[in-house]
Amino acid sequence: MKERNIGNKLLYRCRQRLMESGERQEWWKDEGPMLVAVSGGGDSVALLWLLKEFWGGQIAAAHLEHGIRGDDSKDDARFVAELCSQWGVPLIMESVSVPELQRPGEGLEAAARRIRYSFLRRAIKETGARWIALGHTKDDVVETVLFNLFRGSGIYGLAGIPERRGELVRPLIEMRRGELRELLKEHSIPWREDSTNLDVRYSRNLIRNELVPWLEERLNPNACEHVAALAAEAFAWRKVHDGRCDAILETVRAELPLSFVAWRRAAALALVNEDVTLSSLVRREGMCLGLKALSRGRTVELASLIEKGGIWRFQWEKDIEVCGSSSHIAWVRRDVLKGGPAPLYVSIGEALSMRMLQWGPWRFIFEEAPLEAAPHVGTHQARICCRSKDETVMVAPVRRFCDIKHLNTFVPWWLEAWWPILSISSTITYWMPLYGGCHEPQNASGPRMSICVACTVEEERQSVRGE
Repeated sequence: MKERNIGNKLLYRCRQRLMESGERQEWWKDEGPMLVAVSGGGDSVALLWLLKEFWGGQIAAAHLEHGIRGDDSKDDARFVAELCSQWGVPLIMESVSVPELQRPGEGLEAAARRIRYSFLRRAIKETGARWIALGHTKDDVVETVLFNLFRGSGIYGLAGIPERRGELVRPLIEMRRGELRELLKEHSIPWREDSTNLDVRYSRNLIRNELVPWLEERLNPNACEHVAALAAEAFAWRKVHDGRCDAILETVRAELPLSFVAWRRAAALALVNEDVTLSSLVRREGMCLGLKALSRGRTVELASLIEKGGIWRFQWEKDIEVCGSSSHIAWVRRDVLKGGPAPLYVSIGEALSMRMLQWGPWRFIFEEAPLEAAPHVGTHQARICCRSKDETVMVAPVRRFCDIKHLNTFVPWWLEAWWPILSISSTITYWMPLYGGCHEPQNASGPRMSICVACTVEEERQSVRGE
């Protein structure tokens, strides 16, 4: 921490709140480095200056020129570069065109946020920083709570913006936007104003520029302080509630191929209660996966589908679907529902020569085994007796074997095109990885060789976000 005599009351108050936030968020006594996201606006400029003046660790700045406002965006980038040069702060900068990188069905603000956080994750790796500091203030918390409230998000939305999430920290979370502007003016520090912040066609701008001032002027001058206090209480409740949800999710989760995450439906239904409902579990799982939060109505709709059972599918966002059956619930990409790999046919000799066969996410490893080894069909490995290396190995989806009814009950409907069955006509009826199978000689002459086949499956990443 940098020590200095502070006579100015506003500066002293900002410094104290910075220190208190830093101690709560556990970075104040760290030496960094700290990567500061600087847009050029008043909040981020104040954040960079306060850290430079009062924090004892190393800092670096990061700026993304997003290409949304044409020349204004370029002017923002030049301003940040000049400011960092004057203050001796290292700067990482990138220029992109968010409109060109916008995904189908994705709003401009959502695209800008996704691309900005992707840039910050790259920048933190490049700098070796321990923290990413964001310039959100108490006003941002209030605006987020009001926005969520009117959007119908329920108690969870009242928690506003978390002051820390992993390496992301918000040092200004206890400060008001107005006092930061006043601080910058007192110390003759320039900043840039984004003209689009005045456009009340955007809901957040309408709340910021019209609703919040009306509340403070006409209803209660401390309205924002009260909303922020409510957010703090809601966040404390949510932290405890999330812990309870996480404990249940650890119990109900199942391993299913091509799933970001899957639940055992019966276990989920058995463990929910008045405190941790299905809606709570659905909401928490979406957060763990990094998905966009559902509205309260859609959350209840998905919870109802899970409780009702049967065969169904539910679109969460873009290409992410939730699929349900009587036994499992899974979050998958929509591509999974479009069909799987074509059947694969090779001779035993070819399989042994190649040693490894890939079928979709499944990997089969072939090795020759001693003939005297007893036939065995397990969940991850099978020892198979056969007549010669000329025999054909077939790997085909379980959908092709609809006559074996109990297989279809084991495999969820959305994976029937992706779950393999391995078959060798002369000696094995079928082998389905992770399930088992049936090994029965189909010829009178008897086996002349034995092979061992092991199988593994590639798992999806825990987060659906590819950035």
